[in-house]
Amino acid sequence: MPDKNVVALYSVTGLLGSGFLKELSKAHEEGKITLVVLHRAGSDTSQVPDNVEKRVLGYGHTNGSSAIDKVSQEQHFKFMRHLADIKTLTTFIPSDYSINWSREELNVDQNVIAQNKVAVNTQAKSWGVPLTVIHNGLFAPLFLAKEVTGIDVRGNKLRLYGDALNRKIGVTSIPYLSKAVAELVSGPKNELPGSQYTVTEAEWTGQQVADALEKANGSKPEIEKITDDEINAAIQQGEYAALAAGIQKKWGSGDFPDTSPLKPKNATPITLDELVGQAKKLC
Repeated sequence: MPDKNVVALYSVTGLLGSGFLKELSKAHEEGKITLVVLHRAGSDTSQVPDNVEKRVLGYGHTNGSSAIDKVSQEQHFKFMRHLADIKTLTTFIPSDYSINWSREELNVDQNVIAQNKVAVNTQAKSWGVPLTVIHNGLFAPLFLAKEVTGIDVRGNKLRLYGDALNRKIGVTSIPYLSKAVAELVSGPKNELPGSQYTVTEAEWTGQQVADALEKANGSKPEIEKITDDEINAAIQQGEYAALAAGIQKKWGSGDFPDTSPLKPKNATPITLDELVGQAKKLC
């Protein structure tokens, strides 16, 4: 029997980190992997199961997955430079976890958040860090955030750009992504370095969203068009506003390619009605 993959998870707090920890802990308990949680000295590791080893960051490992997001590009560079010195590292899954942007979309100067992720990965590769890059659909909580996509569940209103009413947008929940990552790192490790996957749980058009809002609220939603002037103005209002504008424009005039799809087994995709229902409870 081949040795189990040793999987190191860095950053286990937050929605993404806790989701990964839950599924990787299951794989560890089932004997599919050996999970090690890396953390900084003094970090809260109370949610880590007792049977999972915890190490202060700085030890070598075989496979690595990061759920880090809200850190500077410089910190990412330092972390990647450290990984380049680990000779036992088979692959590292960076905290990319974003939609598949086209080259043209990435070339928009204000699309800083997406550009930074690409820059970190490019630099890591130049240092010889083996990477496994995972992209996904728009995260489910962001999908129903009116500031991001223009979907207002509580207000029963849609603000859409271009042909978004008829075009599909890919969506992925954190539990679904977590299952996909756990299955991936439980498999043959020689298939991981240099590979890239896309985890898309479901795809819906703006019209399908409108129908779901009508069903949930009992009346047809108000639908407005986002203009080019609004998109261009938002792009100038900071990196998060620019990211939201980029997503709105992509939904209305671009596409969300499901490149090298990764579908976790025994995972039932969330339905649009379920997602809208969850959002209404939070309103």
